[in-house]
Amino acid sequence: MVCFFVVVFEVVVPVFAGVFAGSFMAVSPPVPVNGIKGESLALDGGGWLIGLPNISDVSTNVTLSDENTKFPIHTELKIKPNTCPFVLVDYPLHSMGINGQIKYSTVELVSSKKTDDLVELTFAFNDSAELMVNWPNSSLVDAGGWHIEEVQAGFRLWLHSKVFVSAEILGFNGKRVVIKAMNREEVCNEEFKRQSNMLFETNTVESQQIDLTRTHWRSVKMDPSNEDWFTSALSCKSDRLYLEQNNIYRGFGWYRSSISNIKDLRGFLIRSGSDILTIHFDNNYLGTFVPGGGDQFVALPNGLKLSGKADVVIRAEIWGHANFDDHRLPSLRLNSLRGIGGLMAVQKVEQISQNWFYQHRAQHPADKIDPIWPMLLFGGWTYTDEPLQGIYYALFFNLRNEKFQDLALRQKMEKVLLLHTQRYVKYYG
Repeated sequence: MVCFFVVVFEVVVPVFAGVFAGSFMAVSPPVPVNGIKGESLALDGGGWLIGLPNISDVSTNVTLSDENTKFPIHTELKIKPNTCPFVLVDYPLHSMGINGQIKYSTVELVSSKKTDDLVELTFAFNDSAELMVNWPNSSLVDAGGWHIEEVQAGFRLWLHSKVFVSAEILGFNGKRVVIKAMNREEVCNEEFKRQSNMLFETNTVESQQIDLTRTHWRSVKMDPSNEDWFTSALSCKSDRLYLEQNNIYRGFGWYRSSISNIKDLRGFLIRSGSDILTIHFDNNYLGTFVPGGGDQFVALPNGLKLSGKADVVIRAEIWGHANFDDHRLPSLRLNSLRGIGGLMAVQKVEQISQNWFYQHRAQHPADKIDPIWPMLLFGGWTYTDEPLQGIYYALFFNLRNEKFQDLALRQKMEKVLLLHTQRYVKYYG
């Protein structure tokens, strides 16, 4: 499916680039579509482009017909699952100097070349192809592998095999039209070769010798906590930390904050961070991370020597913004922002991933835990739903043997966590 759309949008669109500017969507295709719901685009220079989307899981045979037109005649127009081929109808060739039209084509026009007396049209197909050319007073010069029959105002061409074919038709005024068809994979290869040749031709330069003997290199110590780095820094509001909220829309942004108490410090929890984050603490590099818009815990390494500056610096790099909406990662959502949503200093870490009760598809926390709910690891696999939505519950106990029996309860805490997706957790309680 991916390869299909690459061909459609990178190869087909340039052919109609001149006529798309004034095109508009039609209410219904000019020819009724049987077997599938078609969508049509009226081209500014005349003609129609009909899309045939098949969103089902099985192939579908399609025909287009009305009182005057029915096609295909000699082939089948089979739409594979999850594909959307295009059919061209009543497309005029006047702009190429030909007094005729493509009456219909079940294969996609991917290239057109025009010289003084010659027009070359190249079509891409999957398994079969059929098209009809109306060109009065024209004659067939060479079938070139096509099956061809003469119709009232021109010719109908079709084929069933994945071979390269090329027919030539001659007009009464001496102009010629060459109609080629090739397998879609071959079209991709030809387009790649064409673009590669253009690339190498336009960028061919003679190699030059670069003299590095007089280049002087020097080493400079980088201190991301140095005041020189933040001469023009602005103070951020705690609820507006993202780069876009501070007028940074591309490139890099640096965050710096000071910690008043570094005693028993275990690490940092970056909240809702993206795209690429590099964190330094007291001039020590702690790592580079790609949280994807989620949270990231950064542990302090053992034996880390601190000078007492207690400055934490985070460099946030923007790689781009989503032009689609994907719930699987927060940073892939359409309105997602870059940078960090917050930073927490962590002084105590406890293992709480076990013994969670899970309530599937719940919207609001329950008053008490139902023992029939499944018990599992937090974030563990439960259902195949996308997005996964439910509530995790856990009981935490502090068990001691002071003045009580062996399993007496000294303290009880109940925490409720609402899971919006498999990777994003919002805490309650």
